Amino acid sequence: MRQEPLMTSKNDPKASQAETQTQTKRKRMDISDTLCRINQDLSVFTDQELQLNLDLLASTDSENEGLSGILIYDLAPKWVTYQKVLDVTSEAEYTRYFKVLGHPFSVTVKAARIRRQGDKEDKLVFPGQSEQIIDDTLRWMSTHGHGQLKDSAIGAHFSMGNLQSVLKSANHMMSYKEIYESLQVLHYSNLRIRDEVSGHEWSGTFLPTYQNIGADVDVNGDVYRRHWRVTFHDLVNKAMLSTETRMIYWHTLMSMKNNLAKYIYRRISLVYLQASAGDPYTISLSEIMGGFGKPLEPGKVLSNPMRDMDRAMKVLAELDVIDEEKTQIKKKKKGRRAYDAIYTFFPGKMFINQAIEANEANKLVKTSFTRLENQRRVQSIMKNLT
Repeated sequence: MRQEPLMTSKNDPKASQAETQTQTKRKRMDISDTLCRINQDLSVFTDQELQLNLDLLASTDSENEGLSGILIYDLAPKWVTYQKVLDVTSEAEYTRYFKVLGHPFSVTVKAARIRRQGDKEDKLVFPGQSEQIIDDTLRWMSTHGHGQLKDSAIGAHFSMGNLQSVLKSANHMMSYKEIYESLQVLHYSNLRIRDEVSGHEWSGTFLPTYQNIGADVDVNGDVYRRHWRVTFHDLVNKAMLSTETRMIYWHTLMSMKNNLAKYIYRRISLVYLQASAGDPYTISLSEIMGGFGKPLEPGKVLSNPMRDMDRAMKVLAELDVIDEEKTQIKKKKKGRRAYDAIYTFFPGKMFINQAIEANEANKLVKTSFTRLENQRRVQSIMKNLT
């Protein structure tokens, strides 16, 4: 089985010869295009030109729903789903391997060493569910009125009350203490994503910059609100500034409490581009669980991961991301023991509409970005002639 199937594959053995030929001609997403764009030298652009790129991402999201999804970053299994607070004597990092469109990558996460409120000693804290929610929300805010570009780095500015209010609007209730700790963890946890073919790495903390940029004071001179600024991981920054992103519906993502459902939704939003009722998305259980950070263990029965999948699919079906009644599951066996399973998902109407709108937004962004690049080339030529 392909590591990432044709995004518009059809597994109907009765499909006509003409349909089969059409599918053969359809192109798969090519990871090399993404790698080329995010590895380009952005130093040749001025901050004004890069700001135009950031404005493009905001202007194409008319419904204020879009999170700028980043293929490699968002599919990297970088969040922990188990105990995330450890003593400082424990192992401080972990490495996981994953594939995007068949291309191998690795991700290494080093825990943040922080002193939690109320504790007398430092602890190691790995980024988990709370940090993922904050990371997604800050990225959403960066293209919805809170973005800030400084020294070629995309950031978001906010107050704690403002961030808490945005989270509340997406039905996530977090106290100031919880938000503060998550920001600390993201600021001090190191994330390294490595291309296992070229050896290229994107490394740094999740939030390289986390700083106070001012405060509001009352008539007595007392501070009643502080303002903060964060910047994003190197891979996020390069992808957004080169507009190598795809819209993920942030409110849909945030409405999910099941982490595996979130991962599947994020994955199909990024790679299942031509979603339609007649073109299902096929993927193996091993690919899903490996990308999620809980790879299948050789020799172990599939009952637990398949039970996890059942729960995730119910969440996706309730939101009309998939049509659960049409979902097909086929176990792969060696002898009598199943060692993997193939899932074929048919999209729900809501997800089909989201994919269409994301395609339109992506096309507009690419067209506008190409126009800006051409304008820059013409300006460069004219400058050299004078």
